[in-house]
Amino acid sequence: GSAIPTNAGKGRLAYGPMIGISLQHQLNRKWALELEVVARLVGNYGLELSAADTFVYLSGQTIFHNESRRLTEYRSLEVPLVVRYRTSNAWTILGGLRYSHLKPTAIGRSRNSNGQIDAVSERVNQPLIWQHDYGILLGLEYRLGPTWALQMRYTQGMRDLSPDDLYQSTETHLNGDLQITARKKF
Repeated sequence: GSAIPTNAGKGRLAYGPMIGISLQHQLNRKWALELEVVARLVGNYGLELSAADTFVYLSGQTIFHNESRRLTEYRSLEVPLVVRYRTSNAWTILGGLRYSHLKPTAIGRSRNSNGQIDAVSERVNQPLIWQHDYGILLGLEYRLGPTWALQMRYTQGMRDLSPDDLYQSTETHLNGDLQITARKKF
């Protein structure tokens, strides 16, 4: 599982499941490279985009239109490349880079208008978050035996996920998490 700081400005945390698979190449007795594919769900996100438009027709009729979308959850497919350094038989230090592909999954939409209109604000139809992120990771692994290990790592995305020009906001929304996982070696 992972605990995800979903909004650096508000300090909310979300707890969510994750699952993954990895391939490891041993470089020597101490060093190894690992390529992983991890899927995780991020909830409790709370990012909202609102737009208000006023339409004035030649007949003098004025129509006010408000529309908003709220993102509460997204899925992330991540591909970390991890450098592993074994300090003892039980402990390993982890460091690396991570690519993430993000997909919004829970979007609420509301509209409020004082008339019938077909036009919808261009701003509201923009992506709620950027789809790609790159990050860095640091962590520790403790071997429980020949096939099981516990791992704790912190991963920090480098990109503010919210398009600030759309939200007119200076809040930072990062794709970072603290992961605590049980790992089984096959």
